[in-house]
Amino acid sequence: MKPNRSILIFILVLFCTVNVFAQTNKRVSGLLTDTAKIAIEGATIQVIAGNDTLKTTTNEKGYFSFSKIKSTSFTLSISSMGYYGFTANYSFGDSKSLELKTIELKLAGNMLNEVEIKAKPNPIRIMQDTVEYNATAYRVVEGDNVADLIKQFPGIEVDEDYNVKTMGKEMIKLRVDGKDFFTNNVKDFIATLPAAIVAKIQVIDDFGDEANFTGIKIGEPTKMLNIVTKPGMNKGKFGNSGLRAGTNDQIGGNGNLNFWNGSKQTNGNLNFTTANNGAGTSKNANINAMHNDKISEFLNGGAGYGLTNTNSATRNEQAIETVNPLGTFHSNNVSNGETRGNNHNFSTQFKFNNKKIFASGNFGASYYENGNINSSFNQQTGVIRQDLRNQRSSTNKSPRVNANINFSKKLKNAKNSFSANFGISANSSNADQHISTNTLYYNKDTQILEKDSLLVRDLITDANAQNFNFSFNYSLGLKKLKDSLARQSLNFSYSGNVGRNRNTTATYVLDNLDQQSRFIDSLSTDFTSLSVNQSLGANYNYNSKKMRYNIGFNARPTLLSSNYINLNQKIRNNNFNYSPNFNVGRTFEKGKTLSINYSGNNASPSPHQLQPIRNTQNLQNVIVGNPFLKPSFSHNVSSSFNYVNVKTGISMQTGLNFATTQNEIVTNVLILPDTLNSLKQETRFENTNGTYNVGSNYSLNVPIKKNKISLSYGGNFGVSNRAV
Repeated sequence: MKPNRSILIFILVLFCTVNVFAQTNKRVSGLLTDTAKIAIEGATIQVIAGNDTLKTTTNEKGYFSFSKIKSTSFTLSISSMGYYGFTANYSFGDSKSLELKTIELKLAGNMLNEVEIKAKPNPIRIMQDTVEYNATAYRVVEGDNVADLIKQFPGIEVDEDYNVKTMGKEMIKLRVDGKDFFTNNVKDFIATLPAAIVAKIQVIDDFGDEANFTGIKIGEPTKMLNIVTKPGMNKGKFGNSGLRAGTNDQIGGNGNLNFWNGSKQTNGNLNFTTANNGAGTSKNANINAMHNDKISEFLNGGAGYGLTNTNSATRNEQAIETVNPLGTFHSNNVSNGETRGNNHNFSTQFKFNNKKIFASGNFGASYYENGNINSSFNQQTGVIRQDLRNQRSSTNKSPRVNANINFSKKLKNAKNSFSANFGISANSSNADQHISTNTLYYNKDTQILEKDSLLVRDLITDANAQNFNFSFNYSLGLKKLKDSLARQSLNFSYSGNVGRNRNTTATYVLDNLDQQSRFIDSLSTDFTSLSVNQSLGANYNYNSKKMRYNIGFNARPTLLSSNYINLNQKIRNNNFNYSPNFNVGRTFEKGKTLSINYSGNNASPSPHQLQPIRNTQNLQNVIVGNPFLKPSFSHNVSSSFNYVNVKTGISMQTGLNFATTQNEIVTNVLILPDTLNSLKQETRFENTNGTYNVGSNYSLNVPIKKNKISLSYGGNFGVSNRAV
């Protein structure tokens, strides 16, 4: 018995010892990026914990982890070619695991110099969702700006107004070192920033700030330009000024001044132009100012104001040929006018990010007023022979306010997250119009004037619109797969948009006999509309070193209710759409990536397309809405394939896009008899199918000699069909 008892005691002690030993193992994980928030792959990570030394490398996402640390404290050391090293001490405390804040490495200037001397730089680096151009591989001379540098990049186009496209897609968002930069508008700054400060330029598929925070990428991305500066180059004063003169009495000038010190950014600019545009004198002037700054460790904010003044004479000539079952008719229109206006804009915004909570918000207000005087002469021939003389004067005032707040939080279980968005806007407009219309009717065979009609009207229009939108997203992290670096989650979302409109137009017509203006209810409108657009979605998200994909399903019910008060008529128009959604990103090997995206979206008819009231402002083309219109639904598919040979620098970029629209809202022009036994046009709105567009872009670049010679070949092609 005693030997058996001894064996039993030994086994119990052994199990207790194993349990105690297992409980002492601790885990640490983290994420490594550069200052532009781009993951650093292949960095060497070393942990010294007591007498143990552990080593690993970061994956393509910059992620690393250790799971067999016995000590309660440790020293972490990081090294990566081209970056300054990092060393820090950490302690677990009472916790068994520790998730470090994102670690950012700074570019090392001396190591960059070594690369420039000893090795030929690779002009392009391709990663998942990012194409990176190395500035040292391209020719930069003194005085070049960032636009001059970008023009050398294969797959990117820059026009004379500094609009930027990559593989046929507009690039409108700008960041510097991964952070907001002044207005974040690409064309505002690539012409003023010097190319000498640039280390790299990255073209990023951007899914938005919320996706960057949660790591969950849903929907179709937009293209963002990120400028990575050389060490110590993320500050300075820059700007430009100039005077210009030219033909047509053109005189103008501009000035732009920017103060930049990291997150602290102040900008001011002034621009004016006056010229003879052929119809008269055109004057334009605008002034803008803004300031951004770091308010606290995790909070940034800013504000801006802009004023635009215009005063322009106009002359338009237009010729239209319309084919109808009754025959062909031609319309030639000449109009002259003068427009003047002022537009005030104020905006303020903030961003907060402490790695656990992300919040952003903005508030904007604007006020626009303009006046217009116009005279026109329209001549119609063919099936209809009429002339129309119009005199019109109008004034308009339109204030608008809007606000938006985004909130995201990583929950106690770091794999789970919650986000919400709230937005509100309100705008109104008040317009007064005086219209004098003289219609001349001719005999179709003899072309002799038979009769004419004079109609003088005053229109007073008031419009008010309020809009509220909101969304909620919840991400549930799933159990880890065999690949410990892969992450998967289920995501549930709901969004809604509620819009309310009130529009009244009172029409007064001058009686030619007693010269008194009288209210005409048949030409007046008074209606309200309420629209509710909703979206419910469920998605599965997977993210690993070489694969990222999101697959889901969206249901989109829409409700539209219109109340035509002067007609005592209510119309409801409800619809339901559904569609899958997915985006896939695949890295086959270093320098070779493929991405595919699909999205579907609703678009509700506008109030003027719905109202069954005759808009007779143009008597030769009366417009009548259709209250039974359905919302249109667009399908968009895009894909891209990028390849670069690391040794030779040869690169290829291709893109393919397809878009089609169900229930597209189009115009249908009818030819109808009028009250004077002649003919007139009437435009109505209908839903139709059959519109599609297919397009492709491609670019091939072969570098021959560093900074001097390269061969590039690129282009695009497309085919489209428009249902009418």
